[in-house]
Amino acid sequence: MIKVCIAIFLTNLTLFLQAQDVQSISEKPIDEALLDIERLVGKQIKDGTKVFGIGEVATFARETQRFNTALAAYLIGKQGFSAVLLEEDDWKVRELNGYLASKDILDTLVIDSLVRFGLSVPNLRTGEFKEFIIWIKKYNLSNPDAIVGVYGVSANSSIPVDYLVNNYVTTIDYEATPKLAERWFKNHYSESEAYQHVEDWINSIDASTMTSEVAQLIGKYRKDINHNKMVLKPNSQDLKFSVSDFDRFETYVVDQVLEKSKDKAILYSSNSRIMKGNFQSKSVIDNPVLPTLGKNLHIKLKGNYSAFLTDFSGSAQLPIADIEAQKISVEDISGSERARNLALKGDRFFLPKDIKDIKEFIPASISFFKGRDVTLVLDEQLNPVDAIFLFSNLTDAEVLSNLD
Repeated sequence: MIKVCIAIFLTNLTLFLQAQDVQSISEKPIDEALLDIERLVGKQIKDGTKVFGIGEVATFARETQRFNTALAAYLIGKQGFSAVLLEEDDWKVRELNGYLASKDILDTLVIDSLVRFGLSVPNLRTGEFKEFIIWIKKYNLSNPDAIVGVYGVSANSSIPVDYLVNNYVTTIDYEATPKLAERWFKNHYSESEAYQHVEDWINSIDASTMTSEVAQLIGKYRKDINHNKMVLKPNSQDLKFSVSDFDRFETYVVDQVLEKSKDKAILYSSNSRIMKGNFQSKSVIDNPVLPTLGKNLHIKLKGNYSAFLTDFSGSAQLPIADIEAQKISVEDISGSERARNLALKGDRFFLPKDIKDIKEFIPASISFFKGRDVTLVLDEQLNPVDAIFLFSNLTDAEVLSNLD
């Protein structure tokens, strides 16, 4: 009788430990979800992983953002990941990163402002992502010897002249800034001429007498100027990018990821960027088949890159922007047939255990902008994901407007 009771107890315990489905986990605050995340993925994290890609199925999906940020928090707290990489301009993340790394007390109003007004990529300006940033600040204050950094790895927009002046010219020689300002005030110079004036001033510094601090600042300035050269600019009347320009941009992003992942790093982006495979986009001239960012990272890192993606099998109510109609509306979107079929078997799948189920699985990747979805294409030589989490339903995230 005792043995029977023990067996029943152990069975019930096992069922309890496995009972939390991904949908339920997404309803919990980050700290409360960590134990569930550990039970779910703790044994699925590959040793030696250098870059851990986390993919969002949609720009503003509340449930996947809550789940993915809890997953990222688990990787930081229990797996030793020390960098969070965003497909945002790094110059827009620096003030936020500086605050997170500082000894300043937690001020949620400061974080709200830095997220709301500092970041520009839509899926980063949400209440759900802000809660993750608050969690990182708390973590850093509690773990001063294991500070987690947040960095941008993309080139979405050019760094303006005034940023370069304030962060380099003024820092090196505060008396030089008024002279430049007076010069620009008296004459109507173009933006390109203003950039050149800053470049000329930097080049006028005597390398033989500069301090190591100044040399370091100039090195950062050079990287920022290179960033500006990598920003994608349409070169056709229909506002499309050339393949060569996109390849140059993508090479830059890959290099930024590798540079900022000297320790273990989390790459937080969309499914279409994280998946190991190919894609087609109407934004590129002739709509060619191109490798995803995840595939490029896999080529560089081999088995040290992981891709954990999300999808949904039921329905989603998500905000979609129609640029032509100049409106944003919440639309009802149905999960794909492949997701519905997979959901019949469960809500979480991992390699290598579930390879038969996910070796040809193409996840959804829903853009905020109507008509901007990319077409994902399998690479027959690669497994597209290392794990997939299926949600039954999705709702819209809390969008932080910068107009409030």
